[in-house]
Amino acid sequence: MATTSATAIANSVRCEDYCRFPSFLKRFSRFRNCESIRLPGQWVREYGTDLPLHCTLSMANGKRWVVTMIKFGNGCYFMSGWEEFVKDNYISHGDGLTFTHIGAGEFHVMRYDAKNGCPHRDDYDVWDPSWEGPAKVEPDLDSSDDYESFEDESSEDSGTEDNPALEVSGVGVIPQFSVLLKKTKHEHSLRFPSGFCEKHMSMQSSEWVGAYFTVEEQTWQMVLRNKNGKIRTKRGWKRFMTDNRIRAGMRCTFQLIDVDEVQFYVTFEL
Repeated sequence: MATTSATAIANSVRCEDYCRFPSFLKRFSRFRNCESIRLPGQWVREYGTDLPLHCTLSMANGKRWVVTMIKFGNGCYFMSGWEEFVKDNYISHGDGLTFTHIGAGEFHVMRYDAKNGCPHRDDYDVWDPSWEGPAKVEPDLDSSDDYESFEDESSEDSGTEDNPALEVSGVGVIPQFSVLLKKTKHEHSLRFPSGFCEKHMSMQSSEWVGAYFTVEEQTWQMVLRNKNGKIRTKRGWKRFMTDNRIRAGMRCTFQLIDVDEVQFYVTFEL
């Protein structure tokens, strides 16, 4: 969500102090960073251990965005609010982004053009709320609301629905599925939709793998097993349900954030 300040944020920080604030550099990829971006692990270990859940990204023109910082097993990601930041600033594939943390979860962001390495002139212009952006410039994103359907599951999977996000060539979208929990069926384990697994997970038959389920700032470790092509939780699920007070009738949505580490961000609806 974008916000504004009466004075450019940089003016509130003395020049001699600014160079002491820790920064990091990221190269934007339209294949991986349209909906989230990972903070460098070493930077987080050395400078970001106390980052809050809600952080602020500030551009040189004084415009600000609030983004959610999610912690997973393999690092920290800017997620909710990041897509809006990308669209509002017309960030393109290959652009360099520097993030300078001035404290309390507030980052000053500088953008450098992928072709010439120079900062964009528009990023320095004082923000005018009535200006809607270049008329002929479109962000490097796809805004389609369509979804690709999978085959129907067997009666054993009743209450589980595939909701995979549309995949467009050149654009990375987080795949997800939703489950309407039933007491007797989901008390001890969760079975993943077969269509989702075939498309987004590469577990071998009889293989056991570790996985992570994250809710807000807390992460639970799971063990998954592929038995005859059916992937289920084998360890960790009961504790996950108890700790999050999950009960029958709740709908859980699982977003696959990291395919290699098998990490899901989980949200609930009554």
